[in-house]
Amino acid sequence: MRNSRLALALALLLQAACGAPSDQDLGTQDQELTVCQGAHTLEGVDVSKWQGTVDWAAVRGAGKVFAVARISDGLTHPDLMFSANYAGIKAAGMIRGSYQFFEPAENALDQANMVLQAVGSLQPGDLPPILDVEVTGGVSQAQLRSQIHAWVDRVTQVLGREPFIYVSPAFWNSNVADTSFGMNPLWIANYNVSCPNVPATWSNWVFWQYSPSGTVAGISGGADLDRFNGSLADLQALAGMAAPAVDAGSPPPHDAGTPPVQDAGAPPIQDAGSPTIRDAGSPPVQDAGSPTSWDAGPTPAQDAGKPVNSGSGSGTGSGGASSTNPSDSVAKGGCGCSGAGAGPSSLASALVALALAVGRRRTVMAG
Repeated sequence: MRNSRLALALALLLQAACGAPSDQDLGTQDQELTVCQGAHTLEGVDVSKWQGTVDWAAVRGAGKVFAVARISDGLTHPDLMFSANYAGIKAAGMIRGSYQFFEPAENALDQANMVLQAVGSLQPGDLPPILDVEVTGGVSQAQLRSQIHAWVDRVTQVLGREPFIYVSPAFWNSNVADTSFGMNPLWIANYNVSCPNVPATWSNWVFWQYSPSGTVAGISGGADLDRFNGSLADLQALAGMAAPAVDAGSPPPHDAGTPPVQDAGAPPIQDAGSPTIRDAGSPPVQDAGSPTSWDAGPTPAQDAGKPVNSGSGSGTGSGGASSTNPSDSVAKGGCGCSGAGAGPSSLASALVALALAVGRRRTVMAG
């Protein structure tokens, strides 16, 4: 990614000066696979300080869905534009990533820690970091492999995600050729081809840097152009997002056209039309129409409609009755009837009492 065209030009010059490389040096075509893109792809870019200040809103408006910003070139050359680029990518609503140009001659763990400090914990929308492997730094193949392993293992341990490896097929086959990195997703750099070549360590590519000199709105000068091999949902999953964004044309999980569990048209558990356990139409246990143990109908033993024995007479009063007369019980309504005074039995009792009273009066007058 760092001045990729310059690196390739130098490599070609070295090859011309030193003679044709052997298969052991660069690897043969048999060590590579040609893998074309799938049905769905997405476009993006990668940048460093060499692109200056980037207008990320314009980049997003140009149809770029993701972008990657450089953290540093080894330990001694931090990229002063990283923080602004990393924040700007996210603010523009793009999937973002980060990469470090790897210097194999420098301490691999220190370089990995520099990356971890720069990105912190990965957030939804963040891709795992990328190790940019382009130079040997003068170390042997065994040392180069060991250094790459140290960097990859450290980043994986802390973030819990496998970092990407960015490399060209020629460089990998000639300098690394280690199949143990097949678990790390591949960001392949391969230009001027319709389908990229992939080192035999991998069976497919995830990202493809297909041009080092693209033109993108919002970026001054040339820009590295990259392509993701998958759909938006695939990219979002890779960036730790739970699900793809729901667009306006997709119904929400529960929309206005879906009836709720119980809606206004469904009867409640008990409504106004359902009888209660005891309602207004059901007779109570005891109501106004039911006789009580005693009610207003029966008369008490002595009521206002019957003459009472005032105790003022001696049996000779004009309306009195002797308390010793056997008919007193009749006069007092003592016939044994307990009905109301207006009933037939009460009327008969009254007539008998009146006849007795008249008879007594005649007897007294006759005497």
